[in-house]
Amino acid sequence: KDKLRFELEKSTYTGPWKVPAKEKKDPGAPKRPMSAFLAFSHKNRASVKAKLLMKDENNDDTGPTTLTNAELSRVLARMWKDASDEEKKEYIDTEYKLRQKYLKEIAVWR
Repeated sequence: KDKLRFELEKSTYTGPWKVPAKEKKDPGAPKRPMSAFLAFSHKNRASVKAKLLMKDENNDDTGPTTLTNAELSRVLARMWKDASDEEKKEYIDTEYKLRQKYLKEIAVWR
């Protein structure tokens, strides 16, 4: 019964049989700027990772001292959330300037 329904629907279907492939992005297009949080993370990632690994080494565990990107990202997210508005302002202002520049470039590019 279901096979008959399927065959009937298949015979009356007029749409595309394959999903069209996504167009590739133009490599010459302007790149979007990093968000304020990403800039903060990029700047602080190495120092946070070093501190956390050093903390793990001081625990005298015999296991390997590894830190996953997910764990590191959680710490950075918590730092961003707990940061004062003055600390965030530097990154937010930089993002705003870069975003305005990007919007001008993309308008010219289009």
